[in-house]
Amino acid sequence: MLKQGQTSIDAYVSACEVLARAEQKVARSPAEREASLKQLVKRLKEIEEHIRAQVKAGLMTQLELDQVVRQRLEAEIDLENGGSPSTDQAELSALKKRVRDLETTLIELIKALPTPIPK
Repeated sequence: MLKQGQTSIDAYVSACEVLARAEQKVARSPAEREASLKQLVKRLKEIEEHIRAQVKAGLMTQLELDQVVRQRLEAEIDLENGGSPSTDQAELSALKKRVRDLETTLIELIKALPTPIPK
């Protein structure tokens, strides 16, 4: 659907996240919850690759890419937090730092937009 232009990026990402939350609610084990989060991360990586190509072609903005990267990183953090008890704290800290850095970049990009923002 996304590659055929039948839906917006925001709507598609939102639907992926809603699906993952629903799957986690009905999951019968930690392994099923983890599988759901892994699937979400996989979907977000695919969306990210698609948008990266669109940015390269000048068809989408870096801001749109940064938003999806942020959402993927958040899903990866959720996966780490909900994973096995042996979660590597250094890796988790690195992911959190990457999210903060992306948020900073996003804020800078938003500030650089013309006011008012064209629709």
